[in-house]
Amino acid sequence: MSFAKKKHREGGMQLSIISFTKKGWELSQKIAVSIEKATTCRVYTKCSALRGTAAEAGTEYVEESLEAWAHSQMEEKHVLLFVGACGIAVRAIAGSVKDKLTDSPVLVMDELGQYVI
Repeated sequence: MSFAKKKHREGGMQLSIISFTKKGWELSQKIAVSIEKATTCRVYTKCSALRGTAAEAGTEYVEESLEAWAHSQMEEKHVLLFVGACGIAVRAIAGSVKDKLTDSPVLVMDELGQYVI
């Protein structure tokens, strides 16, 4: 059994998806719907164009700094999926990275959904 499935069955795994543009947010919504039965998933955005309407679509707008958001997600041991540039994710998690054996898994996906790192 994979670590992800084991943690989900124990009730501890959550995927936190964050986007920075409307296109990235649309992909985030599709991902959340497609995996909702496999794991707990929450969608966040920092796209200012979605500030007033994000909550209506079940998305949380992130007011705090991206670094503070990433730190709190990693403290909670959530899996992070950044939909956007890899450099954004690297800078966001840099201050929270401690050890590859205990840190949260972090993924980065391009806005077209073609590549995942």
